[in-house]
Parts: sequence; structure tokens; C-alpha cells
Amino acid sequence: MIAQRLERLSADSIVAHTASGHRGSLLKLIDRLEAQVDLEETPQADVQLLEFLINQGFQLLARAAREIGDPELIRGLVRPQDLPGTAEE
Repeated sequence: MIAQRLERLSADSIVAHTASGHRGSLLKLIDRLEAQVDLEETPQADVQLLEFLINQGFQLLARAAREIGDPELIRGLVRPQDLPGTAEE
């Protein structure tokens, strides 16, 4: 799922170039893991790398989402101060 989402980032995105390389690393590791006969014998380093790549993938997607922004805020339909958790006390 992460690899598919990273692939769909706009080429105009600042994150897109990094995401492309990250996606390639993730797919290469997944291919290597799928080729193994016994997943129980997967090296711990590969498991840690997979966890790292997944976490980094989510972070890249979050950065891309922040880059896109909220269309309603952009159009002025919602004021930032009206959003939950942003009310002045």
C-alpha cells in the first residue's frame, strides 16, 4: 500500500523525488523477502530495514499531504481559527 501511494505523488511535489527512490528501495527489499523459501529465517537486519522503510514511507506521505494542504482552507471556506484544537482560550 505504501509503495502504491508513494508512486501516486505528483511530480510537482517537493517530496516526489525522495519518494521515488524510497519506493524503489522498498520494492527491492519486498522482492528479496518474497523470494525467500523460509520467512522464519529472515535476517533481523532485513526485518529492521523493512520497518524503517515503512515508517519512512508514512512520513513521506504525511509530508506530501501537508504540502498539498486543505482545499477548503485554500479557498477560504474555513478559517484556521475555526478548526478543532485551534480555538483561542
